[in-house]
Amino acid sequence: MALIIPISAIPSSSCPQVANLTEPEIWEGMRQGDEAALAQLHKTYYKSLFRYGVKLSQNAAISEDCLQDLFANLWATRQQISAVQSVKFYLFTSYRRLVLLHIKKQQKLLHPFFNQDPAIVFSAEEITMRSEADHEIAQKLIFLLNSLPKRQREVLYLRFYEDLSLTEIAQLMDLSYQSVLNYTQRALTNIRQRPEIAALLSRSSLKLVTS
Repeated sequence: MALIIPISAIPSSSCPQVANLTEPEIWEGMRQGDEAALAQLHKTYYKSLFRYGVKLSQNAAISEDCLQDLFANLWATRQQISAVQSVKFYLFTSYRRLVLLHIKKQQKLLHPFFNQDPAIVFSAEEITMRSEADHEIAQKLIFLLNSLPKRQREVLYLRFYEDLSLTEIAQLMDLSYQSVLNYTQRALTNIRQRPEIAALLSRSSLKLVTS
């Protein structure tokens, strides 16, 4: 689906004015039909949404297609959308739904009798290494994170990399708050049992708090 209002077609000169508005004001502007407000939302959240989509689907094309659908749907239904408490949470929730639906459709086409839930896969880009000595530990960390159960991985990613609250993650993933809390605690317990890995996390770009 192509964007109804192509982002690239919106004059860039209009965006600086919008950028000075608060997020609720930008959201309201989009609801009222302000193309520059739509462009500002796209600019603000494109990278984090795209990254999340790639993590879920392991496919950049799927992530991009779903992003196009997300912003097209957002613009097409803007008059029916109400004010939201968190724009980021709204976009992540809507986007996750689109990505999972796309993956399931693709699975049915390729493997009618095979259905597997997507899983977040951590990679070296989430870990900032300050020295070569950290390289081996970083590889161990990536292996440890990717060996966690799927839901633990996604909860960790959303909580510590995308800064969503536990309540937001519970709603986004359709889980209870207690389940999200349990997944977080279990994952961090696994990390704490590896002191050298916990030490690397404390100085990496992956914002896990292990103490």
